[in-house]
Amino acid sequence: MIKSLLLTSLALVTLSFGVGTEAPPDRCAELSTDGYPLYCSPTGPDAPWWSDEVCCDGAKCVEIGTGGCPDGTEDYLCRYAEIDALGNVTCLFEVPDYCEGNNCPAPPAGYQPQPQGSVICCFAQGCYDASEFICTGGELYWCDNGVSNLDGTVTCFDNDVP
Repeated sequence: MIKSLLLTSLALVTLSFGVGTEAPPDRCAELSTDGYPLYCSPTGPDAPWWSDEVCCDGAKCVEIGTGGCPDGTEDYLCRYAEIDALGNVTCLFEVPDYCEGNNCPAPPAGYQPQPQGSVICCFAQGCYDASEFICTGGELYWCDNGVSNLDGTVTCFDNDVP
C-alpha cells in the first residue's frame, strides 16, 4: 500500500514538474550579426520578470496555451517579457545602465525628468536613441534620465547627483 502511494506520488510529481523533459531553448540565445539577441528587445535593468514559455512563429510570440503551442509555432523560454493588449509577447534582454559605468552629468537646473527611460546606442562620438535603428557597431545601454540634443545625440543625466 505504501509502495503504491509512493509510486503514485512520484508519478504526479514527475508529471507536474516535467522531470525528464528537456527545457525549451532560450528565445534570446540566438544572436544577430551585431552580437545582440536576434528575437528579443533590449530593456533596462528593471526588466519585467516573465520566466515562462512562449510559442513563437518567427519574431511573433504568444503565451503558451493549456494545450501547448499551436501548429506552426515553436516553444521557447523567455526570462523577461512584456505582453501587449492583443496577447503578443515580446521577449526582452537587459542592457546595463549607462550611468553605472560612465560619468553622467547632473541634470541642469530646472530640468524636468522624462517620464520613462530608453535604450541608447553608444559609439566613440556619442550616444543615440536606439528605438529607431539597429545598433550595429555600438554598445547598447539603458538611459533612465536623458535628453535628446540638437545634433541627434542623447545625454544621460545621473539620477543620484543633486
